[in-house]
Amino acid sequence: MVEQQKQRPRRSMGIMKTIFWFLLVAALIVVAVLITRFILSIGLLSSLVLTLPAQNPVDLTLRAMNIILIFFSIVIVFLAFFGYKEATERQDLRENLKKQGERVEEQTKNLERESKDRAKEDRYMSKLNLVRIFFYLGIYDKAAYFLDEIKESFSWEVPLFRGLLRLASGDYSDALRFLEEASYFDLEPKEKARIYFFKGKVYMRIGDYPRANSNYDKCLELAPDYLDAYVNKAYIQKRQDHLDNAIELLNQAIKISDKDAQCYFNRACYHSLKGDKDKTERDLKRAVELNREWVYHALIDDDLTQNRDVVKKMLNI
Repeated sequence: MVEQQKQRPRRSMGIMKTIFWFLLVAALIVVAVLITRFILSIGLLSSLVLTLPAQNPVDLTLRAMNIILIFFSIVIVFLAFFGYKEATERQDLRENLKKQGERVEEQTKNLERESKDRAKEDRYMSKLNLVRIFFYLGIYDKAAYFLDEIKESFSWEVPLFRGLLRLASGDYSDALRFLEEASYFDLEPKEKARIYFFKGKVYMRIGDYPRANSNYDKCLELAPDYLDAYVNKAYIQKRQDHLDNAIELLNQAIKISDKDAQCYFNRACYHSLKGDKDKTERDLKRAVELNREWVYHALIDDDLTQNRDVVKKMLNI
């Protein structure tokens, strides 16, 4: 139906062109016939002027009519030509206006689609932001609730948070599956490093230290300043009774940033396990200076058991 409506103006334009061309050709034929007839009847136009007084009145009348017919035929030719030209220009103008209208309509539809897509994206991102907020606040049930409302994984963070929630609940196989899904996205190096870090954390939870170390190494290749990867690698060394290696890893982390309280606290713990009270006290003081929350950890951490007097002395207890 729409296609037929589009063809109607073209058909009408074709008919108009045919009519104009017919009139033009007919007028030209009439002019040619009349001119030929006029020439044959008077010989030459100049002879008409020279012999005008001696001509029969009837012949003069016929010749005058021939001249009038020639004049009107020429007028018809001009009218047909300019009429055709004007009709063509009007038709072109109508077609241009129609095309512009179609373009405006298409642009309007595109804007409507973009507006809907933008609104959909805004709703998507607002839910993802709620997931981030509740997850980092430790309110995992709320994070899971809003994550379930996100039906499509447009962002790599959707499978990432699904994996982290599984990690928090102890479902390690699903955690690895979702983290692997997140890695399929086109990611920046720091984003890839983050996935390797959490995969290392999953393997560390299940006691697979070689795979955990491997993922932490990949994380640090992509993001050499990822301090938590140094902390966790040091913890694995400590669990394997390689305290010197653990302390060296924390030394590297502190060289990158000397404002991280956890690095100082963990190094204090490892110095404590080695029986070095002075270094334990020094690192504990630095950790508490940077973050008072580590006071509580200092009072209960098992690694500081043999140096609890140092802790109490430092905290004036």
